[in-house]
Amino acid sequence: MSAISRSVSRLCLFGLLPAALTGCQTTHYKAADLPSHLRRSADVSASQIQLSSLASGGGRTTTIGPDDLLAVHVVVGAELDSHEPHVVQVSGDGAVEMPVIGQVRVSGLEVAEASRAIAAAAVERGIYRQPQITVEMHKQASNRVVVLGAVGAPGAYDLPRSGSDVASAIAAAGGLTDVAGPEVEVLRQSRSGLITAAKKTPPNTEVGDGVTQVAYEAAANDRPLTERINLAQAGAAGGGNQRLDDRDVVMVHPKDKRVIHVTGLVERPDQFELPDDQPIRVLDALALAGGVSSPVADRVYVIRPEAEGPGTQPVVIELSISKAKHVGNENLVLGPGDLVSVEQTVATTVIDTMRDFFRITMGVSSRLTAF
Repeated sequence: MSAISRSVSRLCLFGLLPAALTGCQTTHYKAADLPSHLRRSADVSASQIQLSSLASGGGRTTTIGPDDLLAVHVVVGAELDSHEPHVVQVSGDGAVEMPVIGQVRVSGLEVAEASRAIAAAAVERGIYRQPQITVEMHKQASNRVVVLGAVGAPGAYDLPRSGSDVASAIAAAGGLTDVAGPEVEVLRQSRSGLITAAKKTPPNTEVGDGVTQVAYEAAANDRPLTERINLAQAGAAGGGNQRLDDRDVVMVHPKDKRVIHVTGLVERPDQFELPDDQPIRVLDALALAGGVSSPVADRVYVIRPEAEGPGTQPVVIELSISKAKHVGNENLVLGPGDLVSVEQTVATTVIDTMRDFFRITMGVSSRLTAF
């Protein structure tokens, strides 16, 4: 039986390999030849996640969006008397219906830009020559979202609809805690039941302030959907602006406990938790275990789960301690579930035998001297 087979068999016997790796069949690599997909990189901790790269603007946005209520003041010619403003609602396609002037698209604009857009439309359509038009945000449409899990203040929060995203929701809930991981689960509510009252009420029916009534009817297949988002990957890929709708729920999952095992010719064989703020390499793991117990120990096997699921095989990676001190590829970055085993060789066996011999000899000599 080879040294690798003996090592894996011993680890299987003592239950140090995951249950998914039953059978203990292995694939063997030298550290320098390890394929890139089997190499580990340092995970991003919650403290390193830049929520600002994901947010669309959060609660301070003043950008106009669908369903916002705008107060539009129109002054024409030499009019000096102040008129009540027209209160209009931005439609789903981003336009407002202005009396006399007609439809004007304003979604995505700031209020000053919307003022100029409505005035320009009035002039282009020959309605007014030099209108003075001022737009104010009367009431900003909002989404009520619930944030749970590893955040500072879990609860329900109202976010501006034009700036409603995962990062803004987390920021509103006090940000990520120290135990938060990068995985976030979003329970999204379906929008198939949203209909306008125009389909159910006579034309020109208005409710208060000239606002078109909107109703919600749950459809038979209107079920929430679950989406999992990795904040670290979304930020690194520039895939920000993870939009949220009304009644969505954001669950920030705590980070999983990630451990490695160190065994074999080390002073303190044990399992060790991986830190979040720095990578742990093979030599670091040996140091955590008190260093090697034999001065000539050099051969190390890293037994790594290749994948999860039934029928998968562990990968055995062979490396040298002496090379790891000088060659970066040898000093592997370790990941959760890795097992580092410092192996016994002919040289370590000889040295251990000699040390035991001298220890016994010195003990006998001491007893003889006492007589």
